[in-house]
Amino acid sequence: MEAAAGILTSSAEPPRRNMQPAEIHLDMAEAPVTGVPVPPVTYFQHRSSLLQPKPATKMPAPQDEHIH
Repeated sequence: MEAAAGILTSSAEPPRRNMQPAEIHLDMAEAPVTGVPVPPVTYFQHRSSLLQPKPATKMPAPQDEHIH
């Protein structure tokens, strides 16, 4: 029984590691598919800028006009 438990634990470890890289691959593939050739780093930077108080207060006004 101990041997079976060890094999199960070993099998559970590889899939978890494979899931991480698979998620990154999906993100990269989704970017081009959506038509946004921007890397995830740039996306994070843009989000940070929008989250900032100064740029966020100035961006909402012009963005709202564009949406309307």
